[in-house]
Amino acid sequence: MRTLNLKDYKIYLRDNGYKFTLKRLEILSFSVHYQYRFISVKLVIQHLRKASGNVRLDTVYRNLFLFRDIGLIETIFHEGENLFCLKSKLTTPSHFFICIKRSSETELDICIMHIMEFSLPNY
Repeated sequence: MRTLNLKDYKIYLRDNGYKFTLKRLEILSFSVHYQYRFISVKLVIQHLRKASGNVRLDTVYRNLFLFRDIGLIETIFHEGENLFCLKSKLTTPSHFFICIKRSSETELDICIMHIMEFSLPNY
C-alpha cells in the first residue's frame, strides 16, 4: 500500500468542496508527520504555536472535526481526550487494531462488522 502524502489529502479536501487554507495546510502537514499514529489536539496546538505563533483552539478543533466529517481522519476518545489520526486510505472503509500505549494502529485485512453481526445477532 502506498503511503498517502500531503498532496493526496489536499486533492481530497478540494474534491470535497473545501478550500486549502494556510491553517489547514499547517494542521495536515503536522499530521502527515505523525501519519498512522493518534495525536492529541494539545500536541497539534503546541506545534502550531511554535511554528506560527498565532493559532486559536476553535480553529484547530473546527478543522480537525471537518477532516473527520469528510473522511480524512479517524478519531477516538480516550481518557477524556479526542485523539486524531490520518486515514491510510481515503476511499474504502477500513478496520484497525489500535494500540493506545504506542499511539499507533494496524490495519486489519478483514471486516470486523461481519464477525460482529455473527457474534452479536440481537444488536
